Parts: sequence; C-alpha cells; structure tokens
Amino acid sequence: MTAPDVRTPGEVGTGQALKDHENTNVTIVAPVADDGKVLATIKAKLAMAGHAVHDLADGGFLICKCMCRHCRSLAELQAAARQVLGGAGRGGSTV
Repeated sequence: MTAPDVRTPGEVGTGQALKDHENTNVTIVAPVADDGKVLATIKAKLAMAGHAVHDLADGGFLICKCMCRHCRSLAELQAAARQVLGGAGRGGSTV
C-alpha cells in the first residue's frame, strides 16, 4: 500500500498556482458552530420551562418569566440557561 499524495495545487515545483478564492487546505479553517441551531435549542428548552427569550436589537437577549435577565451574547444566554434549567436542562442533554 502506498502513502496518499497529500500535495495541494500550488505547491512549490508543481507549476500550478492557486487563485485568490481557492483553498484546498481544510485544516486551517476552524469548524463553525451553527449559532442559529444552538439559539433555537436554547429557546425551546427555556420555553418548555416557562421562560420567554426575546431578541434585542443590539444582538443581546432577554430571558423572562417573573423577572427579566439581560444577556449580551449567545455565550451569556447559554450560561444563563444552564443556571435556569439546573445544569443539564430538562432533556438530559446540555444546553
């Protein structure tokens, strides 16, 4: 069995050059979390616990039930949801 050819177009000595919009090296691109899906999951779990989540114009959120709590980012919303839902939440999975 031979080792796979791991060269990418544009390597020195191949005579090929990459265009500005081309990139064949996926190891330099960090995986991006789907924030929309994360946000929808948090909102659904909080709704099942009786809380409403309101999106604010500045990108923040309000979690409301009897009182409201302001969260400036999705990360703060996740932390607040963990506190409100008691850690793992009500579905057995983490928020």
